[in-house]
Amino acid sequence: MKWWFSNYDGTLRRGSGTKIESEDLKFIEKFQSQNNKFNIATGNMLCDMKSVLPENLNYEFIITNNGNCIWDNNDKIIFSKSIDIEERIKILEILQNLNENLICTFNLLNERKSFIFKPSLEVSSKMSRSKYFNIFLPKIENESEAIEEFLTNENINCISIWGDDEIVKKILNILKPNLIRTKVMYVKQNLIEIIDVNTSKKTAIEYLQTIYNFDNDQIITSGDGGNDIEMLKMTKNSFAMLDGSNVAKIAANHIISRVHEIDRYMK
Repeated sequence: MKWWFSNYDGTLRRGSGTKIESEDLKFIEKFQSQNNKFNIATGNMLCDMKSVLPENLNYEFIITNNGNCIWDNNDKIIFSKSIDIEERIKILEILQNLNENLICTFNLLNERKSFIFKPSLEVSSKMSRSKYFNIFLPKIENESEAIEEFLTNENINCISIWGDDEIVKKILNILKPNLIRTKVMYVKQNLIEIIDVNTSKKTAIEYLQTIYNFDNDQIITSGDGGNDIEMLKMTKNSFAMLDGSNVAKIAANHIISRVHEIDRYMK
């Protein structure tokens, strides 16, 4: 039995549409018909995924929030991991002191909220070029209420920082050496994400391994971004997308253009 864990946006779903290409969907169905387990591993929340997943796409588990949550196919949560409150205080202090044009969003178990640092039309115009920004940015909350929840809610498991790409990369380099119990990832243009240091798509897979007793040789992983690196490195059966990030392609053992090409490597 094989366990396949695939990223969604940029890997299963190509381009800006909501559909998975028919060849890829047929391969998923073939994979499952051979008594294998197909799973999704995404940086998004479950509610994000429910709005884009095809009705005829069946999966065993969906790993969300970059490994901070695992849900079964009945939308029951079986694992969650939150970000340390002291780390959130540090993050907020650093962002406030930088005084840059930024939007900060944070995820609860299955809800996203946000607040703005020094908002301007210019930064909104630049960031609007990112399809991820347009799809996943929630409405801006009352700033004081959002910050209060950011500092106190125990269920916050992922923090996203949106800004002009050069500013986001600058913040990445400032945050990394100052945070001990969280890790900072450059995920896409204009976007960095912060999660618990011991959490990733890989660690979520490892959690499932402890329950279902499958080893790394049984695992297939596919992805295209910086938040896929660890799960791509964990198995020899790893596949990065040809048009994905360089770090993902370096981490994977195989490069493909579409996920149905994995079939060539199946034994």
